[in-house]
Amino acid sequence: TQSSFADSGPLVNTISYTYVVIPFNSVDISGTSLSINTYTLPTIGNLFITNVTNNSAILNFTGNYSYVIVDRSGIYKTNVTSSPYSDTSIAPNRPIYYTLTPYNQNNLAGNSITGQTYTLPDLSLSFTATTSSIKLNYFGNYATTTLAEATMGNINIDNTNRTTTFTDLTLNTGYTFTLVPYTVFGVSGSTYTLTAYTIPVLYDYTVSNITTNSIQLDVSGNFYYLSIVRSTL
Repeated sequence: TQSSFADSGPLVNTISYTYVVIPFNSVDISGTSLSINTYTLPTIGNLFITNVTNNSAILNFTGNYSYVIVDRSGIYKTNVTSSPYSDTSIAPNRPIYYTLTPYNQNNLAGNSITGQTYTLPDLSLSFTATTSSIKLNYFGNYATTTLAEATMGNINIDNTNRTTTFTDLTLNTGYTFTLVPYTVFGVSGSTYTLTAYTIPVLYDYTVSNITTNSIQLDVSGNFYYLSIVRSTL
């Protein structure tokens, strides 16, 4: 003989319940009882993704569970036993999808929750310079970036353009460039500032006032300072 019993509670999730089942015959004589211990399923909810950077995010959630399995974009990430969870080593400028599944003490899963975010872009720079030009080289992962320079205005750059060259510049002069990278949704990353200088130049020199133990050098040009190295043949 088989019998089913549904306990509709009210029960509390992830609480251990013990059922004692006693069999009886037709004349109310009991047999050996059976003790059954089990847990109700866990719950999880209210997922908030905060403090998103170009390589990390913090997951805040509520619920009643023994532990939670965190999947990032369909790949197992970790088990956690409490909120918040700080996820690191994420690629910049990427959509990230999270699935959080709660488990009880018997490793039975409750209903999952999902959430998504977009990591911030990153950007770095190098430059090469001549006496009259500066070439900026962009590195990083971004959708677009704005480039601003006080005397040259603003420029919008997409991620296919990895260099910008400014010409007809004043020699031996510093130019400060401010760049802000953006995601495809227009969310900005950290501002990057670079000061680059055009190359100084020497125009001419004269040698004068030569004595047995001294020489006078007169040098003309556009420079901040000179380094002079003396050697002998």
